[in-house]
Amino acid sequence: MTKCILKTGLDSVNPPVTQPTDKTIHNLEIYLSNSSHFRSCIYDRREVQSIAGRFGLSPERIRCELRRLGYQLTNNGHGRMIWKSKEGERMNHNKRIASLEDYIAKCEARQLQFFDRSEIGRIAKINGVDRDCVRTALRRRGYKLSKNTHNIIVWIKARDI
Repeated sequence: MTKCILKTGLDSVNPPVTQPTDKTIHNLEIYLSNSSHFRSCIYDRREVQSIAGRFGLSPERIRCELRRLGYQLTNNGHGRMIWKSKEGERMNHNKRIASLEDYIAKCEARQLQFFDRSEIGRIAKINGVDRDCVRTALRRRGYKLSKNTHNIIVWIKARDI
């Protein structure tokens, strides 16, 4: 009895590299739009490699798709390269303003005034906006800037003055 041993070619050992389908690219777009962190920035090395591993694409292909989706490669000020999206910043900012309005509405139930420096800064930090956004939101809700009996600047509802 003779044994016949067939040698396999490299094609049967390693599966052929397939081109990414449109469905994979579409899933990538959905993944990036649903992740709140990835809407505004993506770190070039680690996060791009993580996304590439998740979708079975090369990091270069992910970078090409990010460029196509409107992201720009830039320096973040700390020496790290990031992909930044202008559209994502706008969306996050609108979301932050909405959460700021909700936060102020909750605070109104338990306090009558807001101290201009300390509380405005704390609210701004919690909601990820600057102090001027908080002051604008208070004006929209009917607050006026005044001084209390201790000569401290506070925001009080116009009807309470």
